[in-house]
Amino acid sequence: MTLLAALLRLPLLDRLPPGLYHDEAYNGLDALSVSQGQHAIFFPANNGREPLHIYLMSLTVQLFGRTPLGVRAAGAFLGTLLVPLTFALGKEMFGKQVGLWAALMATPLIWLLCISRTGFRAGSLPVVSAAGLAALWRGQRTRDRRWFALAGALIGATQYTYTSARFVPVALGLGVLLTWRHWRGLGRHLFLLLICMTLVMLPLAAYALTHRQVFLTRTQQLFIFNPDVHQGRPLALLGDQLIEHLRSCFLVGDPYPRHNVPGKPMLDPVASLLFVIGLFAGLVGRARPRIAFSLSWIATMFLPGMLAKGSPGFLRLSALLPLLLFPPALGAQWLWHRLRRAKKPVVAWLLPAAIAAVGIRNVLTYYTYFTQDKTAFYHFEVPSTEIAAYINQFLGHGYTRDDLPSLPAPSGLPRSVYAADELLNFSASVTFLVQPDPRIHTLTEAHTVDDAIASEEERLLVVVPSTQASYLHLLPPGRQIQVYVGSAMQGEHPGAQPFLPHVMYAATRPPDLTPVAHFEEGISLLDYHLEQTEPGTLEVHLRWYAHRAPGQYYTVFVHLLQEDNLVSQHDGPPAYEYYPTNLWREGDVIVDIHRLAMPPDHSVAPGSLRIGLYRPDDLTRLQCTLADGQTQDSFALEVSDDSLQ
Repeated sequence: MTLLAALLRLPLLDRLPPGLYHDEAYNGLDALSVSQGQHAIFFPANNGREPLHIYLMSLTVQLFGRTPLGVRAAGAFLGTLLVPLTFALGKEMFGKQVGLWAALMATPLIWLLCISRTGFRAGSLPVVSAAGLAALWRGQRTRDRRWFALAGALIGATQYTYTSARFVPVALGLGVLLTWRHWRGLGRHLFLLLICMTLVMLPLAAYALTHRQVFLTRTQQLFIFNPDVHQGRPLALLGDQLIEHLRSCFLVGDPYPRHNVPGKPMLDPVASLLFVIGLFAGLVGRARPRIAFSLSWIATMFLPGMLAKGSPGFLRLSALLPLLLFPPALGAQWLWHRLRRAKKPVVAWLLPAAIAAVGIRNVLTYYTYFTQDKTAFYHFEVPSTEIAAYINQFLGHGYTRDDLPSLPAPSGLPRSVYAADELLNFSASVTFLVQPDPRIHTLTEAHTVDDAIASEEERLLVVVPSTQASYLHLLPPGRQIQVYVGSAMQGEHPGAQPFLPHVMYAATRPPDLTPVAHFEEGISLLDYHLEQTEPGTLEVHLRWYAHRAPGQYYTVFVHLLQEDNLVSQHDGPPAYEYYPTNLWREGDVIVDIHRLAMPPDHSVAPGSLRIGLYRPDDLTRLQCTLADGQTQDSFALEVSDDSLQ
């Protein structure tokens, strides 16, 4: 199961989830600072963060670089480790078979997959707490003080994982008090545990006392008994939180894609039913003290979520794992034994089959959602990775994405990047992913550009849409201009609309081509090629040349005809509307891509394309002169299976 857990958590971390959320990147930036010798006990940026996960991340960032993989690999490793730790804790508390059932449920759990495949530090809390509790219960069984000492050290170490861990000592103390008879004769052992726990916690506690405001910033922002939060209705808000958090177990879970597949509860229907069975079996059987300990832990570790304003946040509730899985695991074991005793082995095997089937569905749900749903792309700030990947690719080092359209290969000319200040600072993700390079400049530095230098280099211009006209003069003359339009973003507040944060212009050395057609106004068509990127879609790649600045706004048309009937067309300004003809300069070579959608039951070939330009005010087409001297109102080319790439 550990191998299966690794196979579900480790692959494709650089692209699933898509993008890189800025909280993950903040952790990555602090991991870089650790690698550079800054060994903080608490990281104050981004509302304050505990250090353990960041220190682990510093190792993976050193190994994999400034990449999403570098940020997320530590969490994937911890998420994989939690599966055998779930077995170990289940074995110590309830027996080997219950541990196996719990590990089986943990392996494909959607909630755990989401935590394991991101760079959030919450993933370290259940791992350290599970290890500490496993040591505690082994110590209870063996009466060996060394296990109590280890348990104390590990439980103390939870304070260095995530904010919710501040409730861990409370959960432990309450669990021991409720099951005190189970700990008879172990008073000195528990005192040793307390000493070890206190010693480990002491450095962070000292920091908290001397930096109280920094340490409590996030807690104060969300605490429901803060008057600014509860707005005069603290008890009503607490009641709402209680109901929502109870529902999150079995009905409707965390709605945020960063923590969960939106709305999926902690436990699926099969596990929920087994939870009820296990609760009954545990409270009336010999496992009663252990199930009571588990329930007291679960109830206490719900408090970090309930006392923070907002919908149930599965990061805040991460310490529920793995103990939340023990009641359903106990239920599965109880049901398995009853069915086996009743000599119904076929029916008994339906139980693991049902759990496995739900697990397969969970995995498919996770991967389908994070590869296809736009909401996931919005929440993980995909444009940040695009900005960084293109800058790095253009300059030839650092993180890149092989699923993006490729930039032209280096031609030997020097290269530089000019980017809008607000895009270089778009989020911590851009800051983390962009490889530092002196060739990267902000647009505020544009006034220092030497025109002589500009004419001898290639450039990438990264701008905010609607501002590009003010900066196109930074593109070197006599270059091929190709536009790359980024993905959309959407804010999280109600009613937010998608918006386009960036557009990029790559100005590179043009190829040496002979025009295939000349149009009026000094515009030539240099070359073309056709691609069928997916069934029912034809991409027409054009390359225009401006012998002089046209100065007028023309629309490019690409019409596909079959048997003299127009079956598909795309009309619009060139370069996705971001480099229209009225902005062209003498000597520019413009890459222009048009996508034609085919009607149902129509294949792309055979057919013919008509390509040209017209004045949008009166639809008058520019005349085209072919290589043989013929003049017509468009350039025609045949479409066949051989002409498609």
